[in-house]
Amino acid sequence: MDRFVASRHWNWYDKGGIMTTVFFAVLEIIHLSLSFLYSYLLINDYVTDLIYMIECGVFILIGFTFYYFVYRTDKQEMESIVKRGPTINSYSITRSYQLKENINLMNMFSHMILPIGISVCPQFVSFGLISFVPSGKYDYIRYFSIAFFDLWIVV
Repeated sequence: MDRFVASRHWNWYDKGGIMTTVFFAVLEIIHLSLSFLYSYLLINDYVTDLIYMIECGVFILIGFTFYYFVYRTDKQEMESIVKRGPTINSYSITRSYQLKENINLMNMFSHMILPIGISVCPQFVSFGLISFVPSGKYDYIRYFSIAFFDLWIVV
């Protein structure tokens, strides 16, 4: 979300004024509120684990799509600035700097996605086994998954 705002509203974003701080504070409050809400709903059994996992998957897909959209539009805009040739004024210098910064940050994030995905995949698998393997005959799988989940969090 912040890369989108940095791309589209770069003029006030680059100033680093009070509105930039307010934006990050509001964004963090939204994230913490959603986390609190989902924790409350899961603890009090208003939503099931399956619904929660599906919603997380949908949010991940929306996030990847949004990320890719911002990345592609920034790259295309940077290419159009390069094709037009250099114009020396504060607008073009600041805008091209912001685009370069966004592209570099998003490239760095892209390189981190695979290792992060690999590191959290065992948690999702073990959580799925804990939640969806029936108790009784297959308790050893569930207990092993619980132990593996806890071990992976420690690692």
